[in-house]
Amino acid sequence: MTSASLSDVAVGDMVAVVGTTASGVVTATDVRIGGPCDGAMGGAHAAPTAVGTVTAVDATSDSFTLKSEDGTVTTVDVTSTTTYEDRTVTSASLSDVAVGDTVAVVGTTASGVVTATDVRIGTPPTGAGFGGPGGPGGPGAPQGASSQS
Repeated sequence: MTSASLSDVAVGDMVAVVGTTASGVVTATDVRIGGPCDGAMGGAHAAPTAVGTVTAVDATSDSFTLKSEDGTVTTVDVTSTTTYEDRTVTSASLSDVAVGDTVAVVGTTASGVVTATDVRIGTPPTGAGFGGPGGPGGPGAPQGASSQS
């Protein structure tokens, strides 16, 4: 992976942002530029399949549920090969996923259930994704990051 900077972000780029939100502005701690088709976010850094707030965790069945900003509830199944990212923990696992956490999940969807390959545990409150605060086209987006041409 090569190093990038803000000057590498262009209008129309797909980005994934992890950070904290205050007053509708995301302070990014990690920005991934690219999309799942161009390889820039491949593997654990592909665009999220589901993003939301954890509403329940069931360690017995290796799953948890998310509620997205629009109210959609998604069940997420994890496996022994699921990887976890949490900047506050050295070696994250399902036991680090807690009700109230905001997470982004990369995986495959079948019958409305996401089987996670990667779970990114973070703290951005609602709207930290595309079109949300700090996201392209959303309030707080960096100048030039609007989805408008």
